[in-house]
Amino acid sequence: MQQAEAGKSGQGGIKAVREGADPGYAVGSNVFVAVRPGCGILVSPKLEEIDDASRVMDGKAPSLEEKTVFSEYPVLPGGFFFVALAEAFAQNAALPAQAEVLKLAEGGRVALGEEADKLQLSLNLKAQTAEGAPQIQQVLQGLLALASLAHVEEPEMIQMQEWTRGTLVAVKEKMVSLDLNVPVDAVLKQLQDKIKPGAAPQKDPKELEVAKCR
Repeated sequence: MQQAEAGKSGQGGIKAVREGADPGYAVGSNVFVAVRPGCGILVSPKLEEIDDASRVMDGKAPSLEEKTVFSEYPVLPGGFFFVALAEAFAQNAALPAQAEVLKLAEGGRVALGEEADKLQLSLNLKAQTAEGAPQIQQVLQGLLALASLAHVEEPEMIQMQEWTRGTLVAVKEKMVSLDLNVPVDAVLKQLQDKIKPGAAPQKDPKELEVAKCR
C-alpha cells in the first residue's frame, strides 16, 4: 500500500488506478490487484475481470454453481490434476477443412490425471444438437485413424500410434467422449529422453569427413 501511495507521484512499482470503496492497483503494465478484506486478494490482467469477480463474491452476479453449462459434462473420477473447460471455442476458429464439423460443438472439456500407473486423458465435446454429435464422433474417429496409419519412423511417434490404436469415441445424446490411457512410465521416459542433459544430435559421418578435410 505504501508503494501504491508512492505510485500516485510516479514512484514505486505499484500504482493506484482506482480509489474509493473498491480500490484497484496496477503491478507493472499488465497485472491488476484488488484487496478484499476478509476475502483475500483478486489478481487479473484486466481490471474489469476483477470487478466481475467482486460482483460474484458480493452475490450481485451468478456464480458457476448456479449455472448448468458445465454440469452437463460426465462426472470425472478422482485423480485428475488438470481440467480446462470452454464454451463456444470453435465458432470463429480457423479450422482445416476436415475439422470444420467441430464448429458444431458448443463447448468442450479436457482433463488430465493419473490412476493405477496410467496417465488419463479425457476429452469431451458438447454438440449443439443431438444430430450433430455423431458427425463430431466421425471426425474424431477419422483423425485417430489417420494418426494410426501415418508412416512414422521416430520410436516415440510409433509408440504414440500404438497408444491411439483401439481408442474409442463414444456418443451419448449431445456429448462426444474420448478417453485415452497410457502408462505413466512410458510417458516419463519419453520426456526424459527429450530433456536428457548433454545429449547432442548425431552428425552424419560424411559431414565429419568434410570437417576433417578442412
